[in-house]
Amino acid sequence: METANKNDWMVSQSFERSLEVISAINRVSIDAKLRLAGVSRGSQDSEVTAARSFLQGFVSTLSGLAIRAQESEDRIAFGADPRMSSLARQFLGGRQQSPDVVAYDLSELQDLETLLKSETNVDYSQLVERLAHLRSALEQHSQTDAAIIFNEV
Repeated sequence: METANKNDWMVSQSFERSLEVISAINRVSIDAKLRLAGVSRGSQDSEVTAARSFLQGFVSTLSGLAIRAQESEDRIAFGADPRMSSLARQFLGGRQQSPDVVAYDLSELQDLETLLKSETNVDYSQLVERLAHLRSALEQHSQTDAAIIFNEV
């Protein structure tokens, strides 16, 4: 029973983390799209900077876990909670996964990390594209978490 409660807590945390990351993705994506349209948001730059920094940390952690999982025979990222490890493995599947799974290559994740770190000459269209793809993977991952939380599995 104690293990079930621990797993429920971990899944709940994973779900909450996904929602925070999706919120940050939306904030950075909106800013990037406005910049592409030539519109400056000025007063909300600190919010975008904070969201971008948060995303950079998340993507860096996820990329590191995916690299460790790739190097492991059984594709397990040791030291990570099981849900984060599962998300990291999603970035190793390549394009041959089933059609209902969002495929995301590790190289794309690393490209996103570079885009988020860049402070000048940012390719905003590329940033929007990479963020949209990451959001799709996270939404799919959080749907699984929600199904577990609400006992729909």
